[in-house]
Amino acid sequence: MNLSRGSLMRALLRLSGGRERFLLSPADLQPALREGLDDQLNALGAEGFLDYTPSERKGERAYVIHFTREGLAYPRERRRRTRTVWFRLLLAGASAVVTFLVGWLLKLIFS
Repeated sequence: MNLSRGSLMRALLRLSGGRERFLLSPADLQPALREGLDDQLNALGAEGFLDYTPSERKGERAYVIHFTREGLAYPRERRRRTRTVWFRLLLAGASAVVTFLVGWLLKLIFS
């Protein structure tokens, strides 16, 4: 998922209020997210995050958004990925410190 689709997905989850199905008007989104909205929704649908149906409400375009299981699990998966990245960074830092200390001890012992 690229950055624009990720920010659209976060905005949709925020606008849904925890509901599985809701009505979305493009005016509800920030202007940057409105550009290419149909393409972005098609891409999210192809990735299995949501299903949507274009409709009209009071003469303006609207979408009925229905989150799939993967779409509802997106915030949890995002937190898991963030934790994994932080864990790997901390593990790399700890490995660097241990390597430095072992090298320093070996240098002290053999010199």
